[in-house]
Amino acid sequence: MVTFLPATKDDFDFFYNLKCEDENIHWSGFKGKPEVKKLKEIFDKWVDEMDEPDKRQVYFIYYSNNKAGYLVYSFPVDSDEAELLVVAVSSIYSGKGIGSRAYAEAIRAAGVEGKRAIFGYVREDHSKSIHIFKKNGFHEDKDGSIYRAAESNQEEVKMLKFTYELI
Repeated sequence: MVTFLPATKDDFDFFYNLKCEDENIHWSGFKGKPEVKKLKEIFDKWVDEMDEPDKRQVYFIYYSNNKAGYLVYSFPVDSDEAELLVVAVSSIYSGKGIGSRAYAEAIRAAGVEGKRAIFGYVREDHSKSIHIFKKNGFHEDKDGSIYRAAESNQEEVKMLKFTYELI
């Protein structure tokens, strides 16, 4: 059974450990483990701002009552689209359908908020995430690609945009 609970500051250790898994370091575009203090500041800010409009919504994903990952999305007030920012599942729980349940939860939440669509970006070389987007009814927006660098000293990578139309 997969459930979602809003993040609290007590969730940071799990969040940090998940960010430190080799696969998550790679796909986040970083060269190594994140700096604890800096990541803690960012995480605490996200948690503090969750009740404010336009801010990230951070939920932890539980699989059989164990933390398995996290989900981050936002509902910009000035847009009819929601943004799916992150779906991260621990490699321990990979292949159990948890990612697909997270996508479904984000789509459900966007509908509750009255959004017309929800979109997200993924690195063009991340075939696993591209597959999950498509498997869950998202389509690639060929004109929506962007380039970004995770760290200032890295080359930019192409990010593909995927959109799910609710209406």
